[in-house]
Amino acid sequence: MRLGGVGLTIETGMRLGRTETPGPSWQRLLWAELFERLELPPGGREYPPCFRWFPYTSWPIRISPPALGSLDRLSYERLVELLALESGDMNLECYCYYSPLACGSKYDLDRSLVVKCALSELRGLYDFEDVDDSPSEIWPADRSWFVWTDHDLNGTRVRGSRSLIDSIIADPVMETTSWHHPHSAT
Repeated sequence: MRLGGVGLTIETGMRLGRTETPGPSWQRLLWAELFERLELPPGGREYPPCFRWFPYTSWPIRISPPALGSLDRLSYERLVELLALESGDMNLECYCYYSPLACGSKYDLDRSLVVKCALSELRGLYDFEDVDDSPSEIWPADRSWFVWTDHDLNGTRVRGSRSLIDSIIADPVMETTSWHHPHSAT
């Protein structure tokens, strides 16, 4: 769009990459609040969290949708805190996988990355150099939990103990939904 001879780009789609808070004049809008605002039922969706959940073909300029394939900073940092509380051992060996889409802005589809770290180092991996996203997958060596963020979805899946899942559901920072594929056994 051109206004008075000046080029202007307005981003109304979903982007890839890490998400920061847009600034002090913005406030976080949870999916549940958007469902209510649009008078949509909050549960029972046929699809996992994705573009099909809302009627937009292009997002309104007043809403900055989350990036695909990466948790926003606030959610990532809180999730790491909850994983640490569950695990109890800050020296627990963990692995972070960055998918090819997360590995640099060149999107070299032949390149992925696995980082071995201590649980205490997970928080700092949000800003890991040479990648554009939060880790695509995170798991500890003992395999007691697993975190997976897909580039095609607006959500991150977490598997783990009942106490871990309950702590995430109960946390006021984390917005959660239970979704099961209609054709899956569980």
